[in-house]
Amino acid sequence: MIGHQSGILKVISINALKVTSIYKVALEEGETLVCGTYSPSGHNFAVGTSFGAIWIGMMKKDPMANTTKYNIFMAKVDTVSHGQLNAVTSI
Repeated sequence: MIGHQSGILKVISINALKVTSIYKVALEEGETLVCGTYSPSGHNFAVGTSFGAIWIGMMKKDPMANTTKYNIFMAKVDTVSHGQLNAVTSI
């Protein structure tokens, strides 16, 4: 998984050397992604934003897809810090 500060998350297949999925995090205007972490299980991840929020996510294989597609489920924790001046700098 590769994240861009604009909120784009890309899932990359190393074996095929291509992007398999692209997702967009619903950031507020002026907010950017600043850090992230990925669990060893290969399913869970989290990203921090410049406004002090943390997005916790889970990738789950889509049982209705004929190919290997994933659904991403995300929840926003926005009470980590107050105001828009405190970025989450590490997770």
